[in-house]
Amino acid sequence: MPGAGRRSPNARNVERNPSPTPVVGKKLADWALAPCRDDLGAEISTLVDQTREPKWMRRAIERTGASSLVAAADQLVAEALHASNAVDPNPPPVRLSRICSWLGVQLRFVREEELRRYRPTPRGPEARVTRWAAGSLSAVGRMQWLLVAGSRSDSYTRQSVAHELGHALIFRSEAGIDLSAWRTAGWSKAEEQIVNYMARSLLIPSPLLEVPSSGRNLAEWVVEVAGRYATPHRLSAVRLLDLEVPGPARPRAVVLWRQYHPFSDYFVERVFGRDTRLCKWMRQMARKLRELFRDATVPRAVAIWGNVLEIHPPEHLGLRLELGDEAAVHAHLPERRQFAGAIEPERAERFLNPLAHFHYRPEWVVWRGRPSDSYVPLRRGASRRGSLVADLAARGKTEGLERLERVDLGDLTGSFLVHGFAHGDALEGSRFVLSVLSERG
Repeated sequence: MPGAGRRSPNARNVERNPSPTPVVGKKLADWALAPCRDDLGAEISTLVDQTREPKWMRRAIERTGASSLVAAADQLVAEALHASNAVDPNPPPVRLSRICSWLGVQLRFVREEELRRYRPTPRGPEARVTRWAAGSLSAVGRMQWLLVAGSRSDSYTRQSVAHELGHALIFRSEAGIDLSAWRTAGWSKAEEQIVNYMARSLLIPSPLLEVPSSGRNLAEWVVEVAGRYATPHRLSAVRLLDLEVPGPARPRAVVLWRQYHPFSDYFVERVFGRDTRLCKWMRQMARKLRELFRDATVPRAVAIWGNVLEIHPPEHLGLRLELGDEAAVHAHLPERRQFAGAIEPERAERFLNPLAHFHYRPEWVVWRGRPSDSYVPLRRGASRRGSLVADLAARGKTEGLERLERVDLGDLTGSFLVHGFAHGDALEGSRFVLSVLSERG
């Protein structure tokens, strides 16, 4: 979940989307600040000098009479939901606008036509998908506050608004949000961590949440909760790890797998990485194809590759060139035949089958008890042939599976009960597979 960045109460504090890869070498990047509830206290204690506890932390604990900052956060969230009457019988169950009114915060959304200027918008198959809408909370005068958020129709906007409201609840007093305390408190990772926990507790309150029963497909549960509460999948995945799930198989980690686009460097490297010369040529070709066909869908991109490599994709997949595609390839890629004959049939099949396991790589991982120096190859690698993720990817329909399986994903290794749920159309490039790894009892 995003952080608010360094606080500037009297200036617009726009939160930008950093790289979605939370691992740099063997270290977690600074923005990866969403430990589950079990890990939260220990994570915060490593960031705070116990001899000089921040004033905002001490005030929150004293104000609630709680035994810890995590318990204080639970009480602040419960108070806000009750006092603002934010819980509503209609979906989504929590109305953040009512909490804003209770806090005296004016909530303003960015119009759709302004959204592209307000936050980065992915362009082309190589662009990274925006993970959340930017949000900012700033003081306007002495007692007025303005919260600017992204599009009304984006679930990431709800996450961003809830995050900013978490900051406001930390600095709230009987007279409203304490501007002087807000101004004097320096930005800290500890505050970001507790506010991220408060954000998902606001959006998916514990009293409303039905804990998954024993034998439930946990991946399907995560997707259903995200839909019911209008939150991103990653937020509901961390919420799962917050809970005490009954039964012998306690969830340990959640991984989202997404499709590579056929024009992406990641996909080319995965398929041709062992052949340096061929991989170099294919990457150059992929770059030219990205420039020529910026908005190519997955089926169109596969058909274009087939034309470039002079290999015809299976008719039943419905992969067709658009009018003018073949002429563009002939005009701009005269050297395309240089290596076309060198492509092995097995490798060619990977290009021409969007359902192949090589098209899927881990997009993000949330991990209970994750060691601080652990490594997970996000946006690298691919699903293993014969794995549950690969099987779900290849089926092409919405369904869930469970299987005992050996997992080797960087430092996340071991034998787990894997809960998998797949959704979306691989031929449209929208398919994803969510997997929950549960410890065996």
